Amino acid sequence: MTRGGRTVRTATSPWLHRWMLLGTALFGAITSALPASDVVSTPASALYQSPNPNSNITTLGYPSAFQADVHYGDEYPPLNILGIFLNLINAAYQLSPYGFRKTWRGEQGVAPLSEYTVGISFGPRLEPRVETVSNRFVMWGIWAMAIQIYRDRKFKPCAAVLYWHREPVGYLSVHTRLGRELAPTATAAGNEGATETMKPMSVASQGNASSLMADDGLRILFEYGEHTLSSLDLFLAAFPVLTAVAEKGADYQCAEFRVEGYNTPDRVGFAVQADQDARGNVKLKYEHVRKAVQQIIFSMVVHKRFKNVRFVVELDGVKIGHGEWTKKPAAETSPTIGGSATA
Repeated sequence: MTRGGRTVRTATSPWLHRWMLLGTALFGAITSALPASDVVSTPASALYQSPNPNSNITTLGYPSAFQADVHYGDEYPPLNILGIFLNLINAAYQLSPYGFRKTWRGEQGVAPLSEYTVGISFGPRLEPRVETVSNRFVMWGIWAMAIQIYRDRKFKPCAAVLYWHREPVGYLSVHTRLGRELAPTATAAGNEGATETMKPMSVASQGNASSLMADDGLRILFEYGEHTLSSLDLFLAAFPVLTAVAEKGADYQCAEFRVEGYNTPDRVGFAVQADQDARGNVKLKYEHVRKAVQQIIFSMVVHKRFKNVRFVVELDGVKIGHGEWTKKPAAETSPTIGGSATA
């Protein structure tokens, strides 16, 4: 079968079947929850701004040398659609702070969202077997798999073989979680660490405005607009942001970042821009953007409100950035995926 200008194998190999079936066979999990703090007051609308639409921003992507060959388990029952995309976002959110240079040893699982019976696992190439897989391949694979599932509209258990310069380097699986996931700390090739699962921070809603706060002094204030957004298009715009966190580094300054969205009927874009202090310093980091993206999406899901949003990021009571999720006019051609990510 030809898909997207390349040949895709439709037969599922035995080891891919294994990972679609063994939803509980996860040999590691990334745990730890994002702590909640006290609810804060609703912000004044005057706080909100739109990022500069004329700024010259290059979004990051995965290079053309990378491919994810997705296979579906058509014989298995369908998975919850929200469960698929939210767990993929959750996986990207958890793995992004490790950066592109981290490597994972053996089979790994991502601590799942308890609301859904969907599990995510990944690992290095199995045939012939290698010991580790790079985090950059896993991040790109999560993004590519989300796009492919969106395009195919097939919400079944699936697995992808990850290729780099046509050589298999690893795999990624979305499967039914049949029981309680194992929960030891995931090990990154000689390094141990844990990062947050997709848990809500404190949420306070009044009218169209909401605010979220973490215990590290970070506060995210946002205001809903009038335009309804497609939830799946909104989710797709999150993956390049979380991938940028992994590529640039969570502690790297984020002056501005823009995702124009995909050429769909309800094309959704994302933009964020840093505020400078009196000395011209930028305090906004990719870690702050990472948390803003994840928590605003989670709040939308919790409250079942998928609208355009303007948001403000504050740190210790000081505004350090602002951004928005918006509906974009459909373009004549789809944006190019990939290009600027380092090899």
